Amino acid sequence: DISNITSKDSETNSNIPESLNNSLSFTDKFYIAMLYNPKLDKKTLKKMHKQDIREQQQFEAKANTERERIMANLSTSACKTLQYSKQSKDGKYCNQGFMIIGIDDLSIPGDEFKTCYSSIKQLKDKMSSHKICQLSRKQLAFKRKQWNDDFLYFGNCKRLETKQKNNQEFYCEQGFSFVTIFNDLIGEKTKCFGSEESAYLAMQQNPVCNMNDTEFDNYVRQQQRQLKRQIKTKYCQVVKKKYKYISCPKNFDYTIINRNNANEPINSKCFATQYQAINAMKRIAFCQI
Repeated sequence: DISNITSKDSETNSNIPESLNNSLSFTDKFYIAMLYNPKLDKKTLKKMHKQDIREQQQFEAKANTERERIMANLSTSACKTLQYSKQSKDGKYCNQGFMIIGIDDLSIPGDEFKTCYSSIKQLKDKMSSHKICQLSRKQLAFKRKQWNDDFLYFGNCKRLETKQKNNQEFYCEQGFSFVTIFNDLIGEKTKCFGSEESAYLAMQQNPVCNMNDTEFDNYVRQQQRQLKRQIKTKYCQVVKKKYKYISCPKNFDYTIINRNNANEPINSKCFATQYQAINAMKRIAFCQI
């Protein structure tokens, strides 16, 4: 029902021109002048044409501004419009035209909500016909929770929330990342995504997430072998052992030792995971010789 759409305007004017280039060309005007006013000289005709173009451009600019103002003010109980010059809270935007987003300033999942509209009619038709836009604010919030749960896992992978660390101590300051179901980094570095949906789509396309059980078991064993190679250098090694020289807090059992003297810790620090200790070892000049 198109009456569900509201606007700050007293009426939603659908008569604003939707296209440009409405003026006749100089050639068109020249032949018309030959038919109706043969005495009109070419120089005068050119001046008239330039004036006509200026007036047409002014009209189209004004019409375009009015059209964008109307489109920017369209909304329903659950949806609003997002102009190309702005971004949603989760980083979605249009290079031109308007996108439909939630009234909570977050994008709406699905390819149909990735369209950028430049037509008032098409924008109104989508907002009036799509069931998501007819939800109440409370219903939209509940739907958000469902989407969040739906996008949490895919195959051998899971999503991490903003600032949630993986085993390798990496995280996204903003946005979302994904890891294996064992919370291990996939690839060389953590990639961050603007929304739960975009992180989920990335999981769907990732080879590790799509491995079958046998392939994934082999992948995990390979990662463990790589980890064993990382826990020691020529002079240093990460170990899980308590030394009389260090008093480690509970659950902080990893330390870095001098391989030439197994009882000599490199420093007095303790670490909760091997990865924390490995990252610390990479910053010790003696260990990298």
